Amino acid sequence: MSRSPQTFIALAAVLVVAAAAYTLMSRPSELLDTTPPVADAGPDVSMLVGESFTLDGGGSVDDGVVSSFEWSLGDGSTKTGSTVTHSYGEAGVYTVTLTVTDGAGNVGQDTLTVTASEPEPRFPAPTVDGSVSAGEYLHSVQDPSTGMRLSWSNNATHLYVALESGGSGWVAAGFDPVQSMRGANFIIGYVSSGTTFISDESGVSNFAHSPDTSLGGTNDVLAYAGTEPTGTVIEFLIPMDSGDAMDKPLLPGGIYTVLVSYNVSSDNFTTIHTARGSITVQLD
Repeated sequence: MSRSPQTFIALAAVLVVAAAAYTLMSRPSELLDTTPPVADAGPDVSMLVGESFTLDGGGSVDDGVVSSFEWSLGDGSTKTGSTVTHSYGEAGVYTVTLTVTDGAGNVGQDTLTVTASEPEPRFPAPTVDGSVSAGEYLHSVQDPSTGMRLSWSNNATHLYVALESGGSGWVAAGFDPVQSMRGANFIIGYVSSGTTFISDESGVSNFAHSPDTSLGGTNDVLAYAGTEPTGTVIEFLIPMDSGDAMDKPLLPGGIYTVLVSYNVSSDNFTTIHTARGSITVQLD
């Protein structure tokens, strides 16, 4: 039986289509990759402010090839590459996101946390002995309304304070009040017959304070000492964040109002102040 040339052309076309269909069915994975890569940003990081550190996404895998790495660094900046270096200018906890993309455009992500801390101050910690020497504290301010001097140094975890007045009675510092005395963390101390007494108190109203221990809190003064050379000197050490519900955390770099007051002769904490004032301080 004879066939026309048109018949052979039609048969050839059918064979080509059939071969193409067979190829699609036998090799689908080569034409359609929907498997996302597995991103690996690496472990969490702890470092100091200003310190460079390295992030390595080389542990990321794909059934093909990971073609791009993009890091979102939690401070508004981004970088690309499987390995990048970075530093932070401020203390904080940053969430870093690594996004990896393969050759088919599939995307995978992983996150890690970077904790940036302020470095410890590079100076000897003040000695809490009731005596303030020149240069012992990094900061010192005299309140013009009371004549009292407030000196302080701090690191990320502790605050050293010295209070000096011209009287022989109690002295007090109240940290971060909400209004008048309300909400302030008060440290009140005096010296009697060579012995130093101190109390950790909270401002319970605009004009009153009570010991933390009577309010369900704790006395969080870690060390203290006092002398009465020609006035009253009280030094004390407190945690920046005591964890006590009666105390508000103090943050490195924070700016706070500190109430200062003293009584010229009485050691009784309930005796009204002779003079009071306030000082604005910025912690390191």
